[in-house]
Amino acid sequence: MRPQDWALLASAIDNSGDYLAAAHKLEAEDSLQAVNPVEKVLRECKVHPDQRPSLLGASPEVARANARDEWRRRACLKLDALMLREISKSGPRKWLAAIAGAWVSQTTPHDPSSSEQ
Repeated sequence: MRPQDWALLASAIDNSGDYLAAAHKLEAEDSLQAVNPVEKVLRECKVHPDQRPSLLGASPEVARANARDEWRRRACLKLDALMLREISKSGPRKWLAAIAGAWVSQTTPHDPSSSEQ
């Protein structure tokens, strides 16, 4: 990993408090073992999906929000496949889902259609 990757990971861990609380709540409801726990954590924190502007219809802002939601959904699925699929113990799964949620939230580009992936 590059130094900036480590810095991003450290920042995600540092900012994972709200995400950990959401993961803990989901664990208590037995929802953390289900498919795509990272996305569930983001939904519980109300950072996914993006709020749509009202009364705009098919505008560039709605298209941007749709692209951000799709970017986040794909990032959540990748992280679930890479690190959470095989972990069934509640402690590590909860922590990893919280850290992954913080990372996805931090790294979501403002406009994914114009960002390099």
